[in-house]
Amino acid sequence: MSDLPLLGSVDSSSRYDAISSDDGPTLPLDDIDRPIVEKRLLHKLDLRVAFLVLIYIMNVMDRTNVAAARLRGFEEDLGMTGNQFNILTSILYVGYLLTQAPSNMILHRMKSPSLYLSSCMIAWAAITVFMGTYGVHSIDIG
Repeated sequence: MSDLPLLGSVDSSSRYDAISSDDGPTLPLDDIDRPIVEKRLLHKLDLRVAFLVLIYIMNVMDRTNVAAARLRGFEEDLGMTGNQFNILTSILYVGYLLTQAPSNMILHRMKSPSLYLSSCMIAWAAITVFMGTYGVHSIDIG
């Protein structure tokens, strides 16, 4: 993203005084090049929306990979029997449900959501690496 401010280097110190007109109060920003400002704003929004779409796709892939892993022999590789896979899937979805509301409440109260989201992603990556390193394969479920 650009480090340039949205309105560029426009001196607007005295321009925020509202002017009354028939349509209501307006701001006199006539000398600002509106197409440039709109283009910068759309570019910033496009980048942020693209990032959110990427996160959503990764979330859906994460949830659907469980079913794909089952078809490829996930249960046999881990020695699961009976309802163990169903319990594992239920724990995954219950975890999603229980953590989404508190996470959104924390996110709403934060001044910088980007730090919260990136720290969550780093924490999840660390948990995944440690699980892979120490081999958490012998957990008895159900």
